[in-house]
Amino acid sequence: MFGTKNKEINEKKTFAREKTVILPSSFPDEPKEVTIRRPKNKDYDIILDEKYRKKGENFDRFLSANTGLPLEQIQNMFMGDRFFLMVEIRKMKNPVYETPVFNKRTGENETVEIDLNDLRLQKANPELLKKDGKDLVFECFLPYQNVKVIGKLLKGPDEKKLEKIQKKNSNKLWSNQMMLRVKEIEGRSHKNIHFFEDLDSEDTEIFNQKYEKADIGYDTRCKGVGEDGHEFEYDLPLDQAFFLGKAG
Repeated sequence: MFGTKNKEINEKKTFAREKTVILPSSFPDEPKEVTIRRPKNKDYDIILDEKYRKKGENFDRFLSANTGLPLEQIQNMFMGDRFFLMVEIRKMKNPVYETPVFNKRTGENETVEIDLNDLRLQKANPELLKKDGKDLVFECFLPYQNVKVIGKLLKGPDEKKLEKIQKKNSNKLWSNQMMLRVKEIEGRSHKNIHFFEDLDSEDTEIFNQKYEKADIGYDTRCKGVGEDGHEFEYDLPLDQAFFLGKAG
C-alpha cells in the first residue's frame, strides 16, 4: 500500500505544468500560439485583489500573469480568445467543478457540476470571416432596411463599453450592442444610434444569427437539471468560482 500511494503521488507530479494552445481567432495559415500554465496561488491573489476588481482588471491581469503577454495585449484581444484562455487554464487545474447558477424556471440558485470538456469550440471560419486590419469582419445584408453592413467580432474594449452602457444607459443596451458589432453601413464607418434604434427587429435577428455563426471561442450556453427534475439552460459564469469552485 505504501509503495502504491507513493506511485500515485509521483504520477501526479508528472502532470503538465504548461501547454501551448492556438487561439480560436487564428486562421489556418496563421496560427496564433499562446503558452499557458497551471494556476498558482499568486494567480488567485490577483483574482481576489479588490483594487483590480474595482477597475475591472482582475481577470485581464490574471491572464497576463499566466501567459506572460502584456496587459494591453490581453485587454485588446477578441472576447472569444480571452474566454478561451480562461477555460483552457481552468481545464489544466481540473475541467470538472461545482458552482451555483441561477435557474430561471424556479427562480432559485442551483448547484451544478460543469465539465469544461463538454463545451463546444468554434474556430475562425475563413468562409465567414475576413481580416480587416486588426478586426475580423463579416458581411450581412439586412433585407427590411435594404442595406449591407459589415459586422465585426467584439474585443475587450467593446466589452468594457457594454458594461458601462448596462450600468448607465441600460434602456438602450440592445441597440448599443448591435452598434458595437457593426463596423460599416454601406461602406460608411460613421454610425448613428438612431439607425439601430429604428432597425426592424427581423433585421436584428438576421444579423445576430450571422454573428453567432461567425463568432469564435467556446459556446458558453450550458444545460443543467434542477432539483425539480426539469432541464434548464444557463450561461457559464465567469466569476471567482470559475477558478476557485469546488472540484466535481
